[in-house]
Amino acid sequence: MNLQDSAVALAGAAVVGASALYYLAGGQQPEQKHQLVDFKKQSRVITNEVSNEEVRVSTLSDSNDILSYIWEDGRTCYELFKRAVKVSNDGNYIGWKPTPTEPFKWLKYSEAAEISEQIGCAFLSFGLVPSKENFVGIYARNRPEWVLTEQACNTYSLVNVPLYDTLGPEAISFILMQSKHSS
Repeated sequence: MNLQDSAVALAGAAVVGASALYYLAGGQQPEQKHQLVDFKKQSRVITNEVSNEEVRVSTLSDSNDILSYIWEDGRTCYELFKRAVKVSNDGNYIGWKPTPTEPFKWLKYSEAAEISEQIGCAFLSFGLVPSKENFVGIYARNRPEWVLTEQACNTYSLVNVPLYDTLGPEAISFILMQSKHSS
């Protein structure tokens, strides 16, 4: 499936999320006095007994156990994606509106996996080797192709370096320099 022609991507999720928060807040803006969440009380500090470092755990947990993963078959972003393919029964993965008047179009998890694998194969054909030393900068607006390219990086163990047009030239330059010095 070719997504090159899609004009509007993922904005619907942000609009729906913001609308839901607005509705749940009773029509109040978050900066007004009725906040849904006290952001200063989302986690608490504990000391990791192994490393003696301070870490944060959720206040929703009664335990001080530090989790490295939740599911045995989901320890990496790639494994979590593969797990989601199964758990969702190959449900809808990502949606976008081709134009403001058209309904959402959706990619299934299996379709997204196939496209991501093709993108990853292209990276390998360009000479990238799966490694934490290989960085792939993605400079684009939020859109399905961005997410699929990120998933391609996860699939082939390449490091995704997100670059957004809204960051501005100084931030982009800084991020690229940091990426260059990390390798």
